[in-house]
Amino acid sequence: KTLEPPRALDVGMGQGRNTIFLAQQGWTVTGVDISDEGIRQAKQQASHLKLTINTVNSPFESFDFGKERWDLIVFCYVDPRPYAAKVLSALSPTGVLVVEGFHKRTRKTRLADGWFEDNELLRLFPTLRALRYEDVLAKQDWGFQMIEPNRLVRFAGAMPAPDPPGCRWEGAAYKEGEYVCWGPGRWRCDPTGWSRAGECGG
Repeated sequence: KTLEPPRALDVGMGQGRNTIFLAQQGWTVTGVDISDEGIRQAKQQASHLKLTINTVNSPFESFDFGKERWDLIVFCYVDPRPYAAKVLSALSPTGVLVVEGFHKRTRKTRLADGWFEDNELLRLFPTLRALRYEDVLAKQDWGFQMIEPNRLVRFAGAMPAPDPPGCRWEGAAYKEGEYVCWGPGRWRCDPTGWSRAGECGG
C-alpha cells in the first residue's frame, strides 16, 4: 500500500512562503488566510513552480480545523492562542505543531506588541511533547528589517507517541512478563519498563 503524503496546514499563509516550501518538500499542504491578494499571489507562485497547493479564504475563527486531520500545523507570525483547543484536536496522533512569533517584550525594540509571555507556549500546549523551544533575540526572516533584533519565540511540539510494547536490553527484545538477570538482580519487563523482581539463582 502506498502511504499518503503527510498533510500540513499553514494558518495565515499570506503570500504562501511556507505553504509553497512545504509543497516543495512533498507535503499535501493547505494554506488558510483572509487575504484575497495573498492567496492569489501564492497560487500564482505555486503554478509557476508547478506545485499543487490548497487554499482556503476564511477568517481563522470560522475555519474548520477538523479532527485528527493534520500531520503538521504551522502558525508563523499568527497568534495560535485563541485556537489552542481546536489545534490539539486537529493534530493527527503523530502530528506536530510549529509556532514562531513575537514575544511580548519585543516592544522594547519594536513599535508594536507581541503575543507570548515567558514559556507561555509550553503552558498553552501542555499535552504536546516539546521538540524545540527558543526564546531569542533575532531578526525575523521576512518583512521589513529593523536595526534592532526582535525577541522571537519558536516552538515545536509533537503529539505524545505511545511506547512500543515490550522492553529492550543489551540489543535484544523482550516481551512483557519476561525476565533478565543482571548481576544478582532479576528484572521483569512490565508495561512501564524494567522493574526489580527478586534475585537470580546461582
